[in-house]
Parts: sequence; C-alpha cells; structure tokens
Amino acid sequence: MGKRIKASERDQRTLERLRQASSRSIKTFEQPEDYRNKVVLKPWGYEFLVFENEHVAIWFLHLGEGHSTSMHCHPGKQTSLILLKGEVQCNFFGQRAHLKPMSSIAIDRGVFHSTKALLSSGAFLIEVESPPAKTDLVRLKDEYDRQSSGYEGMSEMRTDGLEEFGYFWIDGSPLSPHSIGNCCIDVVSFSSQDSLKTFEWSDSAYYCCCRGELLDSREKKVLCIGNIERGAELLQLDSLNLHGELVLMRFQVE
Repeated sequence: MGKRIKASERDQRTLERLRQASSRSIKTFEQPEDYRNKVVLKPWGYEFLVFENEHVAIWFLHLGEGHSTSMHCHPGKQTSLILLKGEVQCNFFGQRAHLKPMSSIAIDRGVFHSTKALLSSGAFLIEVESPPAKTDLVRLKDEYDRQSSGYEGMSEMRTDGLEEFGYFWIDGSPLSPHSIGNCCIDVVSFSSQDSLKTFEWSDSAYYCCCRGELLDSREKKVLCIGNIERGAELLQLDSLNLHGELVLMRFQVE
C-alpha cells in the first residue's frame, strides 16, 4: 500500500519538550464556527476547506514556488497528502519524500513534517485530516516566524472574492464533481455490498476514505478513514467488502 511515515522517538521527544517548555507561550487566535466559504491566507500561499464530515476534513492547498510550510506536527490527528500539480519535497526527521503529481503519502499523529514547493508554478495539494481539528498544531520551526503562534485567525481569512483563489466546495452528491487542471474530484458512496460489487474501479485514480472501511477477504482493513489508496492497489485484491456505509473521495486524471 502507499508510503506511511510513523512517529519516531525523536518526534516523541521533541513534542514532549515543546509541551513542557515553561517559557513557550503559544499565541492563539479567534476561530470561526466553521471554515466553509473561507480562504485562509498563508505566507506560503493559501488553503481552503473543500469537504468535511464528522470523520475527516479535506483541504486544498496552494504553495508558491520555493515556499514551505512550517516544521510542525499534529498530536491528535493523522494527515494524508495527495499532490495534484507541481512537485514537492516532504521533510521529516531523518528522511525525505519527493512527491510528483498523483502521488500520496500518509503521516501519522505526532510526526513533525514540512512541505516545500519545488517548481516555478508552485504546487497544488489535497490535505486530509482525520479527525477534523484545525487548531491541533505544534510548530517547531517556521521561515515566517510563526513558531510561537497557533493556527491563523479570522484576520487571515478571506470571505469575499473567493473565485480569485479557485475556491470550490464538494457537497458529497454525485452531481458535484470539480476539475483542477486534468484532475477530476468527486465523491462516491456505497450503502450495500451489491453496490460495491458493481462499481468500476479505476487503476489510475486515488480513493480517500471519508466514512466506513474497506476489508479484504480475510477481514483485514485495506482502506480506512483518512487514508488514501490508488485504485491499482485495490484491484490487486481478490475481494473487497464493506464495513459500514462507505464514502470515498475520488481523484481521477482525465
């Protein structure tokens, strides 16, 4: 299955040190009741929420050329990334991952990481957070002097002129696909095993689990909430079975 970065002893020590540092005072900012219909302005670009339920929050990110997110971790949630356009380098303690279009990576809770855009056109990414918790953020280093600050507040959020940023929202219905370049994003749902059996998987598409689970013939989990997997990997399994209602976000190159 896809590449996964697990928390190391250094991640754990660093997080504990930051939590215990009596001199470290994190400045927090007022947050909205929800993040829909808002673009969050960042020194490295911008981001906005495109889908959310009780299990996952899915964000669209644009990083400008040469810009990087802070070296940070999320102690209480998993993060998965899928690159739609450009190239990025994901940095961790002691290792790196180079992502090209339509590749993904899963980052466990508590893993310190940063993402840098490598091309002049910048980078477009999807970030999947599970469970939803936007303020679950601990910064270690930041090129923009935000290491002592929490998640951006209302003053950094745009609520007008959202079309300038290509804003979109996916409501989960079959009639709400959205295209970014040559990538189409939509949601597919399954309420029964029969509906799953008749579904035509695409080997080149990526599927993100937003509700429920996929199991193989041995009842082993092959796709669970917050994870992303390529159709080619799922098609190699001898059978796929539902565990609860299944909701997937699909990323398909047209």
